[in-house]
Amino acid sequence: MIEARKVAAVAAGVLVGCASIGVISQLGNASSAAPAVSQTAVTGAGIDGGSVLDLVKPEEPCVNPTRTSLDAFKRYASSPAWMPSSALASKSTLTQVWLCGTDPVLSFGGITVDYEPGWDLDDPAARWSTMAKQWGHGRETTILGRPGFVDPVSVRAPRGEVLVVVNNTLIRVAGDGSLSTDQLVEVAESLDTTTSLTAVNRPPMTVGVQ
Repeated sequence: MIEARKVAAVAAGVLVGCASIGVISQLGNASSAAPAVSQTAVTGAGIDGGSVLDLVKPEEPCVNPTRTSLDAFKRYASSPAWMPSSALASKSTLTQVWLCGTDPVLSFGGITVDYEPGWDLDDPAARWSTMAKQWGHGRETTILGRPGFVDPVSVRAPRGEVLVVVNNTLIRVAGDGSLSTDQLVEVAESLDTTTSLTAVNRPPMTVGVQ
Protein backbone atom coordinates (compact mmCIF):
# COMPACT_ATOMS: atom_id res chain seq x y z
CA MET A 1 0.00 0.00 0.00
CA ILE A 2 1.26 3.42 -0.84
CA GLU A 3 1.86 5.49 2.25
CA ALA A 4 2.37 9.21 2.52
CA ARG A 5 5.64 8.87 4.42
CA LYS A 6 7.80 6.56 6.53
CA VAL A 7 7.03 5.56 10.09
CA ALA A 8 9.36 6.43 12.92
CA ALA A 9 8.95 3.32 15.01
CA VAL A 10 10.41 4.87 18.13
CA ALA A 11 9.16 2.23 20.50
CA ALA A 12 10.70 -0.54 18.44
CA GLY A 13 13.89 1.39 17.92
CA VAL A 14 13.77 0.88 14.16
CA LEU A 15 12.64 2.77 11.09
CA VAL A 16 9.82 0.94 9.37
CA GLY A 17 9.30 1.87 5.70
CA CYS A 18 5.76 2.23 4.42
CA ALA A 19 6.34 2.90 0.74
CA SER A 20 6.83 6.51 1.66
CA ILE A 21 6.33 9.36 -0.74
CA GLY A 22 9.79 10.21 0.54
CA VAL A 23 10.98 7.46 -1.78
CA ILE A 24 10.24 9.91 -4.59
CA SER A 25 13.39 11.77 -3.64
CA GLN A 26 15.32 8.63 -4.55
CA LEU A 27 13.82 8.39 -8.04
CA GLY A 28 16.09 11.08 -9.41
CA ASN A 29 16.07 14.81 -10.13
CA ALA A 30 14.73 15.79 -6.70
CA SER A 31 14.09 19.53 -6.54
CA SER A 32 14.54 19.71 -2.80
CA ALA A 33 15.62 17.60 0.12
CA ALA A 34 13.00 15.23 1.49
CA PRO A 35 11.22 16.50 4.61
CA ALA A 36 12.00 15.04 8.00
CA VAL A 37 10.51 11.64 8.65
CA SER A 38 7.24 11.84 10.57
CA GLN A 39 5.19 9.26 12.42
CA THR A 40 2.19 8.93 10.14
CA ALA A 41 1.25 5.40 9.14
CA VAL A 42 -1.90 3.51 8.38
CA THR A 43 -2.91 0.16 9.76
CA GLY A 44 -2.35 -2.53 7.20
CA ALA A 45 0.62 -1.01 5.42
CA GLY A 46 2.98 -3.67 4.23
CA ILE A 47 5.71 -2.70 1.79
CA ASP A 48 9.37 -1.68 2.04
CA GLY A 49 9.88 -2.89 5.57
CA GLY A 50 6.82 -4.87 6.54
CA SER A 51 3.54 -4.26 8.27
CA VAL A 52 3.03 -1.49 10.78
CA LEU A 53 -0.16 -3.14 11.98
CA ASP A 54 1.14 -3.60 15.49
CA LEU A 55 2.38 -0.02 15.76
CA VAL A 56 -0.91 1.76 15.06
CA LYS A 57 -3.88 1.40 17.39
CA PRO A 58 -7.34 0.81 15.93
CA GLU A 59 -9.18 4.03 15.03
CA GLU A 60 -5.95 6.05 15.19
CA PRO A 61 -4.23 7.43 12.08
CA CYS A 62 -0.61 7.07 13.15
CA VAL A 63 1.80 6.11 15.91
CA ASN A 64 1.11 8.08 19.11
CA PRO A 65 -1.21 10.74 17.65
CA THR A 66 -2.34 13.78 19.60
CA ARG A 67 -6.05 14.56 19.72
CA THR A 68 -6.84 18.19 19.07
CA SER A 69 -9.69 20.36 17.75
CA LEU A 70 -10.58 22.75 14.96
CA ASP A 71 -10.44 25.62 17.44
CA ALA A 72 -6.87 24.68 18.33
CA PHE A 73 -6.04 24.56 14.62
CA LYS A 74 -6.69 28.29 14.37
CA ARG A 75 -3.42 28.85 16.22
CA TYR A 76 -1.45 25.97 14.70
CA ALA A 77 1.34 27.16 12.43
CA SER A 78 3.34 24.10 11.32
CA SER A 79 1.25 23.02 8.34
CA PRO A 80 -1.76 24.14 6.36
CA ALA A 81 -4.89 21.97 6.48
CA TRP A 82 -7.95 22.31 4.27
CA MET A 83 -11.50 21.05 4.87
CA PRO A 84 -13.26 18.90 2.27
CA SER A 85 -16.92 19.54 1.52
CA SER A 86 -18.21 16.32 -0.03
CA ALA A 87 -21.09 14.11 1.11
CA LEU A 88 -18.57 11.66 2.58
CA ALA A 89 -16.21 14.14 4.23
CA SER A 90 -17.08 17.62 5.45
CA LYS A 91 -17.20 19.64 8.65
CA SER A 92 -20.55 18.03 9.47
CA THR A 93 -19.12 14.49 9.20
CA LEU A 94 -15.81 15.22 10.95
CA THR A 95 -15.17 12.64 13.68
CA GLN A 96 -11.71 13.57 14.99
CA VAL A 97 -8.88 16.06 14.56
CA TRP A 98 -5.33 14.84 15.13
CA LEU A 99 -1.68 15.79 15.01
CA CYS A 100 0.66 13.05 13.83
CA GLY A 101 3.99 14.49 14.82
CA THR A 102 3.57 17.95 13.31
CA ASP A 103 1.23 16.87 10.51
CA PRO A 104 -2.52 17.66 10.77
CA VAL A 105 -4.91 14.76 10.14
CA LEU A 106 -8.69 14.91 9.82
CA SER A 107 -10.85 11.79 10.28
CA PHE A 108 -14.31 11.36 8.77
CA GLY A 109 -15.29 7.88 9.86
CA GLY A 110 -13.52 5.57 7.42
CA ILE A 111 -11.79 8.43 5.59
CA THR A 112 -8.63 10.20 6.71
CA VAL A 113 -7.11 13.31 5.17
CA ASP A 114 -3.60 14.26 6.20
CA TYR A 115 -1.28 17.09 5.25
CA GLU A 116 2.52 17.18 5.08
CA PRO A 117 4.33 20.42 4.15
CA GLY A 118 7.71 20.64 2.47
CA TRP A 119 7.04 19.02 -0.92
CA ASP A 120 8.51 21.10 -3.74
CA LEU A 121 8.16 18.72 -6.68
CA ASP A 122 9.65 20.01 -9.92
CA ASP A 123 7.53 17.69 -12.09
CA PRO A 124 4.72 16.03 -10.09
CA ALA A 125 3.23 14.20 -13.09
CA ALA A 126 6.55 12.53 -13.87
CA ARG A 127 7.06 11.63 -10.22
CA TRP A 128 3.64 9.97 -9.91
CA SER A 129 4.13 8.05 -13.16
CA THR A 130 7.55 6.86 -12.07
CA MET A 131 6.19 5.83 -8.69
CA ALA A 132 3.43 3.78 -10.29
CA LYS A 133 5.99 1.97 -12.45
CA GLN A 134 8.31 1.39 -9.49
CA TRP A 135 5.59 -0.05 -7.26
CA GLY A 136 3.48 -1.75 -9.90
CA HIS A 137 0.18 -0.20 -8.80
CA GLY A 138 -1.54 3.17 -8.77
CA ARG A 139 -1.62 5.73 -11.58
CA GLU A 140 -1.12 9.40 -12.31
CA THR A 141 -4.27 11.48 -12.79
CA THR A 142 -5.54 15.04 -12.33
CA ILE A 143 -6.78 16.22 -8.94
CA LEU A 144 -7.82 19.82 -8.24
CA GLY A 145 -6.44 20.71 -11.66
CA ARG A 146 -3.01 19.41 -10.64
CA PRO A 147 -1.09 16.20 -11.28
CA GLY A 148 -2.19 13.69 -8.67
CA PHE A 149 -1.92 10.00 -7.88
CA VAL A 150 -4.66 7.45 -7.23
CA ASP A 151 -4.16 3.96 -5.82
CA PRO A 152 -7.38 1.92 -6.10
CA VAL A 153 -8.24 -0.70 -3.49
CA SER A 154 -6.35 -3.91 -4.19
CA VAL A 155 -4.40 -6.62 -2.42
CA ARG A 156 -1.39 -4.32 -2.35
CA ALA A 157 -3.44 -1.23 -1.48
CA PRO A 158 -6.15 -2.50 0.88
CA ARG A 159 -7.48 0.95 1.76
CA GLY A 160 -7.06 2.92 -1.44
CA GLU A 161 -5.80 6.50 -1.49
CA VAL A 162 -5.42 9.73 -3.44
CA LEU A 163 -2.35 11.99 -3.34
CA VAL A 164 -1.90 15.55 -4.57
CA VAL A 165 0.49 18.40 -3.77
CA VAL A 166 -0.97 21.87 -3.16
CA ASN A 167 1.22 24.83 -2.22
CA ASN A 168 4.12 22.46 -1.48
CA THR A 169 1.91 20.45 0.88
CA LEU A 170 1.25 16.78 0.24
CA ILE A 171 -2.44 15.94 0.76
CA ARG A 172 -3.35 12.30 1.22
CA VAL A 173 -6.96 11.06 1.21
CA ALA A 174 -7.22 7.44 2.36
CA GLY A 175 -10.26 5.20 2.62
CA ASP A 176 -11.11 2.15 4.69
CA GLY A 177 -11.16 -0.38 1.88
CA SER A 178 -14.88 -0.07 1.20
CA LEU A 179 -14.72 3.15 -0.82
CA SER A 180 -14.17 3.38 -4.55
CA THR A 181 -11.46 5.43 -6.19
CA ASP A 182 -14.13 7.81 -7.50
CA GLN A 183 -15.36 8.43 -3.96
CA LEU A 184 -11.86 9.25 -2.70
CA VAL A 185 -11.27 11.51 -5.68
CA GLU A 186 -14.56 13.25 -4.93
CA VAL A 187 -13.34 14.00 -1.40
CA ALA A 188 -10.01 15.31 -2.70
CA GLU A 189 -11.70 17.46 -5.34
CA SER A 190 -13.94 19.04 -2.69
CA LEU A 191 -11.03 20.41 -0.64
CA ASP A 192 -11.22 24.17 -0.10
CA THR A 193 -7.58 25.00 -0.70
CA THR A 194 -8.23 28.75 -0.53
CA THR A 195 -8.71 28.85 3.24
CA SER A 196 -6.54 26.93 5.67
CA LEU A 197 -8.00 25.67 8.94
CA THR A 198 -4.65 26.39 10.54
CA ALA A 199 -2.73 29.62 10.88
CA VAL A 200 -0.58 28.66 7.87
CA ASN A 201 -1.52 30.17 4.49
CA ARG A 202 -4.76 31.54 5.90
CA PRO A 203 -5.93 34.69 4.12
CA PRO A 204 -5.48 37.78 6.33
CA MET A 205 -8.54 39.14 8.08
CA THR A 206 -10.03 42.22 6.48
CA VAL A 207 -11.17 45.09 8.63
CA GLY A 208 -14.11 47.14 7.41
CA VAL A 209 -13.71 50.88 7.04
CA GLN A 210 -15.83 52.79 9.49
